Amino acid sequence: MSTIENPLLNALLTLAGGDKEVIVVHKSFVRFTGSLEAGSLLDELLYWTPRARLQGGWIAKSDKEWQEELMLSRYSVRKARETLEKMGVIETKKTQFAGAPTMHYRIKSQALTEAWQRWAASRLSEIGQTDQDQDQADCLKSDKRLSETGQTDGADCLKPDKRSSETGQTITETTADTTPTEITADMGSADADRPPLEPENEKPLHQQMFEALAMVCRWDLELLTEDQRGALNQTEKRLRQMKNQTVAPADVLAFGEWWFAYHWQGKKRGESPCPADVRKEWGRFRAWQKQQTKAQATQQRIQQEAEARRRAEQEQAAAEAAADPDLTLARKTWAEARVQLQGSMTRDTYATWIAPLRVLRPNGTFRLQAPTKEILEWVDHRLRPTVERALEGIVGRRVEV
Repeated sequence: MSTIENPLLNALLTLAGGDKEVIVVHKSFVRFTGSLEAGSLLDELLYWTPRARLQGGWIAKSDKEWQEELMLSRYSVRKARETLEKMGVIETKKTQFAGAPTMHYRIKSQALTEAWQRWAASRLSEIGQTDQDQDQADCLKSDKRLSETGQTDGADCLKPDKRSSETGQTITETTADTTPTEITADMGSADADRPPLEPENEKPLHQQMFEALAMVCRWDLELLTEDQRGALNQTEKRLRQMKNQTVAPADVLAFGEWWFAYHWQGKKRGESPCPADVRKEWGRFRAWQKQQTKAQATQQRIQQEAEARRRAEQEQAAAEAAADPDLTLARKTWAEARVQLQGSMTRDTYATWIAPLRVLRPNGTFRLQAPTKEILEWVDHRLRPTVERALEGIVGRRVEV
């Protein structure tokens, strides 16, 4: 696609670029569209616009592909598309692509630029009005507090229309009754009486649980509605008050991993759980968690036992090597012979008939021990010449097995 000669649109395209394995939606897109889903879709369309290969800059994407990219339900994808169409910032059409009817998308550059500029101007106006209202409220609180204590001289709060003179010079007031020494003394006294500060990273448990739930449900904390906040509070309270179990924020996050890995809604549809789903499926999640813990303990025990056997065999081999150098040499020779035999026969033949054989102490001949009579007879009648040739190639002389 050719370079778009539009500075604002180029900035939006840069903002939407990044690692597509990570779902990141800028708050500006969410505020601009009015919903998280529509903001996510706009973010992705801006990412794909400079990478579009179809004629006219069209982007062909099915609802299923959007579901996989945005981790949204099919209904949410269609709702987001309708929102952007109503805003007039995209155009769509359904035509054939790769042998199937597929929805095509294209950003309306001029319409998006104009809509973004209007939204940015209204956003700045709202922020400015909010700051002015806050300044006036602070001034009124200060006047009321000073009048109650009788300190009104030289302490009247300046109103917004009196903060600067007609020439634009800032009006400042100073108090001559307070000296720097007195200010320093007062600050020292206040610091002495102030209680020690709590660590900044220590949040109350209920707040940590609330934030973990919001993360699992994929809800933006800054965009929560009253109903969503109430649902999160209710679920968080129930989890903390469960009998016979202690629920931590880490358990809530583990529920989210379980949901997308094992639950059919999360695994097959890619749908995020809501607080009601967390309460409903918590029992199944706990049962799975206990099963996983038990399986991990069993696996750890098996590994420990195998490690103990391996160490015991090594110690036994070291003791035998010290007591019987002939047996040590025979084992070393057999280890080299097994490598040759493994390369000269099929994997099944080697695993069935050669791998189970063990070396015994030489007694004029090279002795091998088989775990069963069947293996002994098979090797003796069919593989004895092959084994002897492998050993003779290593020791350089005739070997009888």
